[in-house]
Amino acid sequence: MMKKIIALIATLGLTIGLSTVFAGEGDLAKGVTTFKSKCAYCHSLIVQDKKISSATSGPDLTGIASVRPNEYLRIYMVNPDKGRKDFKDIYEKELKGKYNMKMPRIALSDADIDNIIATLK
Repeated sequence: MMKKIIALIATLGLTIGLSTVFAGEGDLAKGVTTFKSKCAYCHSLIVQDKKISSATSGPDLTGIASVRPNEYLRIYMVNPDKGRKDFKDIYEKELKGKYNMKMPRIALSDADIDNIIATLK
């Protein structure tokens, strides 16, 4: 079992960088700014009772960090295809058929991801 855990950590580290997996807390204000420039075209979001976006091409992300693990969100933001593959049994079924497009890869730094996750709580 320990070998499997080590292999998983090594794979994640090589795929998306250990700093991404073990990233820290994000900044809410910066997250809102990044969300508006990188995510709001497709996703709707309400943060602290304020509508940030009302787009409907992708899922509403309001509060998603309270129901999805951060590692899922990180992997999905860095590499959506890997996120779909790694978490297919858990989450993909919920989204299948609701949206006509797949999430594209978007260039995000570790700090961007932390900040966006801060907005999704």
